[in-house]
Amino acid sequence: MAITKTITAIGAVALMIFSACTPSPGVTTIESFPGLDEGYNQGVSACYAAQIGNDLVVAGGANFANVPAAEGGSKCFYDGIYAANCKGDTLEWIKLGAMPEPTAYGVSLSNADSLMVVGGCNADGPTNRCFSIHVAYYMAIIRDNPPLPVALDNAAGCCYDHHAYVVGGNADGVPSSKVYSRSLRDHFTPWVEIAEMPQPRVQPVCAALDGKLYVWGGFTPANDTCQAVVHTSGLVLDLATGEWSEVPAPKVGDSEITLSGGSMAALNNHTLIAFGGVDREIFTDAISGTYSLVEKDKYLLQPADWYRFNQHLLIFDIATMQWTDLGAYGHLARAGAAIAVGSLRPAVPVGSNAETEIGKLQTWCVGGEIKPGIRAPEVTRIILENPKTE
Repeated sequence: MAITKTITAIGAVALMIFSACTPSPGVTTIESFPGLDEGYNQGVSACYAAQIGNDLVVAGGANFANVPAAEGGSKCFYDGIYAANCKGDTLEWIKLGAMPEPTAYGVSLSNADSLMVVGGCNADGPTNRCFSIHVAYYMAIIRDNPPLPVALDNAAGCCYDHHAYVVGGNADGVPSSKVYSRSLRDHFTPWVEIAEMPQPRVQPVCAALDGKLYVWGGFTPANDTCQAVVHTSGLVLDLATGEWSEVPAPKVGDSEITLSGGSMAALNNHTLIAFGGVDREIFTDAISGTYSLVEKDKYLLQPADWYRFNQHLLIFDIATMQWTDLGAYGHLARAGAAIAVGSLRPAVPVGSNAETEIGKLQTWCVGGEIKPGIRAPEVTRIILENPKTE
């Protein structure tokens, strides 16, 4: 079950969040996670999601459905494709079909009328396969797209100006600094490498606006020549010149935070939205193998709050190059959550307040983990009222 609550307006932006928790006065509840298949109803991380027309479409993902990760359980991967009409106050899920194979940890792209699945991995390892999911007559139609030149997982990606982009991740099992792109105007156009970041970034976030590709977060594992790094810094690639420059890191108060493992999307012509991600100090301690904060064999046994996943809803304005913190919301403290953005046009009778809903955008936070190994079987909806669109 999920709820809605009003968030204090900041400037001209007013927000409403729908998230799974105990109802309180003045709160509307909505149904949350697909519960149609055993195991999947426990929640998944690293799934794929997009709002296609009036439907929120969710596919794939992974969890530890049988034996918890802390007890040495094996990860379960899923191939189901689900949809729910997302214009009202409920999410009533139906199963549309299945992906070609179980997969998670790939790049989830929303392209007009389809959900694009790029790369990922399953129990057999990473893949370079790419395909798109279309919805017709309550059925999923799968169309293969050109494969990536490498098997890619834990990367970030976005669509912009009829092109798809993927950034970082693991390429053939090795941390990658490369940016790949392909035109979406021709179905057969292959992926090509267009740029390379100064350092590899695994599990970054990215979005593109105004001819530029923005990247934040991600981590670089330790190797023979350098220590592990969890990035807070941001980079921007000028897509016309191929030149990189730095952009401000997100902050909570006076402290920079990382968006590694978080979620990001473009809202309109000048605004990016971001939430979730791991805690820099705790994650660095773990991936470096130091385990100075807790013993290694107890790392997965801590309560969710101990891991300090990012709870803050953040907005970045590319015109001012400034971050705005819209507040902390516990149900956004997720790592590996899928993000989807779409318009809000509820199915309401003629003569009601339908006109006031036109122009609003809704952002979906789907699944993810609340701590390493433990998934969140919930969907959170963020509604921004009257966002600027000029």
